[in-house]
Amino acid sequence: MPTSSSSRALGALVVLLAVLAGGEMLARTALFPHYRALSPDVVGPNPYFGTYTRPNLAERRFSPGNFDVVNRTNSYGLRGREQGFEDDLNGIWVSGESNAFGTALDDGEIFSARLQQRGYRVANLANEGGGPGTQYPVMRKLADMGFRPKAVVYVMTLNDGVQVYGPLDAEPVTEPLPPAHQALATSVRRLFRAEMLTPMGLKTTLLRSSALYCWIKLKTSEAPLVQAWMTRIGAVRDIDLVPSGNPDLMRRDPGPLDRLFDETADAIAQMRDLAEGRLGARFMVVLLPAHHALYPARFEKYAAHLGLDRSLYDPGRPMRRMAQALDTRHVAWIDSTPALRAAHDPQLIFPNDGHFNAKGHAILADLLAARLPRPEARP
Repeated sequence: MPTSSSSRALGALVVLLAVLAGGEMLARTALFPHYRALSPDVVGPNPYFGTYTRPNLAERRFSPGNFDVVNRTNSYGLRGREQGFEDDLNGIWVSGESNAFGTALDDGEIFSARLQQRGYRVANLANEGGGPGTQYPVMRKLADMGFRPKAVVYVMTLNDGVQVYGPLDAEPVTEPLPPAHQALATSVRRLFRAEMLTPMGLKTTLLRSSALYCWIKLKTSEAPLVQAWMTRIGAVRDIDLVPSGNPDLMRRDPGPLDRLFDETADAIAQMRDLAEGRLGARFMVVLLPAHHALYPARFEKYAAHLGLDRSLYDPGRPMRRMAQALDTRHVAWIDSTPALRAAHDPQLIFPNDGHFNAKGHAILADLLAARLPRPEARP
């Protein structure tokens, strides 16, 4: 009896799935067992701060061509030493988002750790995706626990941190771990969610779920010609063509979006009031430029790629507008752009990742050390 075309197609599909399954098993067991390092998940239940960075982590983070590091946290779920951390919590608090957290850096490369190496007592409270909405409750919780810093430094990158913030005085929420069957159902729903239909959604899912895909990505990154070709066709992102925050905030006339600077400054002012009012600590904000503002020529490339009218945009405007909003609220701030540009280094961020690298953090450490009181002598 002749085999129908549908039967042949089904057989071919079964063979293909078997090959892919075999390749996936090989990749997970032998080729690249640490594939999760390409897209690790560091968030979970935290004994002090609800759902936050998980405690006692030693999480490898790997981005081909950019970094291969280990992020460690202590029992508080914060990046810092374990022994003596309570002393650090009575020194300087560093607060902020992924650049302050040191996402792409080993422990000793973060500017907060560099200050510690100079004799300062520093506690890094930052978390990935952080901002006033996550940092204020953490500060308040530590205050309730009796810690009293001498200074609080809030580090803000002028990208997605300019946004609307809700009430900052809400209690941290702990999300209980779901039963196994609920976790499985959630994973299945994620696998077939609508975002999977987009190239970026498919890529994100593969990064989190497929060791075979991650291994192929790793190997292609080791071949410069292949990497250049994939960047050219858009299979690998060109960091210069990725928006550094909402590009409309760079417009010389942003219209209704301009209020976001004031709303962000209002949230930061609440952090200032907590630090200076309740804790008696000096408070300052360190403003970090997004990469298009640090390297304006890269914005020219971005604007040309999208066909934007360059005359309507100013990549330096978010920095000036944020500084103006903070001045209005009497919040002390530092613009790190001059110090970063003075290095005349074309690569203070990673080649294909917008986070500041170790060289950038060294400059930030110098900048802060010049503004902070000299560290107290330790017994």
